[in-house]
Amino acid sequence: MVSGFGLGVARAAAAAALVGIAATARVCRSAGRPHRLTLLLAAAGTHRHEPAGSGVVHHLDHHPAPDAAIVAKSGPPTVLVAEPGAMFLRIRLTSRFHPVLSRRSAVPPGGLIAHAGVVIDALETFRRAHLASRADRTDQVGAELGIGAVRAGQPDKPDLLPGVLEFDGYLVTVPGDDPALITETLRATLTDALRHTPLRDCGLTVTGRAVHPAAATPVDAPICHHAHAAWQATHGQPPPQVRGWTGSTDGVVLRGRGVPTVRLGPPPLAPDPTDPRRDSYAVADLLRFARLYADIALRHQHSSTE
Repeated sequence: MVSGFGLGVARAAAAAALVGIAATARVCRSAGRPHRLTLLLAAAGTHRHEPAGSGVVHHLDHHPAPDAAIVAKSGPPTVLVAEPGAMFLRIRLTSRFHPVLSRRSAVPPGGLIAHAGVVIDALETFRRAHLASRADRTDQVGAELGIGAVRAGQPDKPDLLPGVLEFDGYLVTVPGDDPALITETLRATLTDALRHTPLRDCGLTVTGRAVHPAAATPVDAPICHHAHAAWQATHGQPPPQVRGWTGSTDGVVLRGRGVPTVRLGPPPLAPDPTDPRRDSYAVADLLRFARLYADIALRHQHSSTE
């Protein structure tokens, strides 16, 4: 077993990919086959509020796009040929700053933070309706929504009730989603939900920004055939069918640039009961996926040079 901090979704799979791609290159050199193999270790994260591209986006902006790609990340026990998209949401409530000593006269009474739960409840109501309207999908991807950051106040001035309360959310999109319509629907939901609460006299703004649209690789693409064949050879059965997967990674970036892409990776073990911060993987699983990555790469390289 391999255990450590931060192995997570990507790092353990990256180690397996490194071994697999190195083995592929060795086989190709020994056979005298011309080949182009690129292992990109992108640690910046796919979804960030950044003014400039990083990670895979930066690489594709400055280097030729590959003929096909394998995203080595842990996930469901299958070959993913589709991934959902993503958008950022920001909900901003504004009022006047008030000293804590006069909180009874604040608008809203007690200050914005005292009523944060009202906004969270409204967001959960929106989430339930949003997911229910997308629950009958038959492809691999699904929708999701969560609040990842909440900001208010000044740590060096806690004697002031803040005049701004912000919620930053992450929404997983599916094919056909319109980010502008989602943003407007959320705004309408919040406006209606807050109308009869102490927050009714506060300013409300809702903004949305699409990061990447959902994308899929055609199942008849060569890289999909090779990944499915390699999985069959390794596991003795076809990749299982999955529905409602909500993880969006660099696969959407690559597919958005026209690169046929599959995603697969080793499964994590159960969290360490003595320290759940540590991620654990079976060495046998890492080796199996290293061979699997090599098998896919060799199949694809062989077919592209025939």
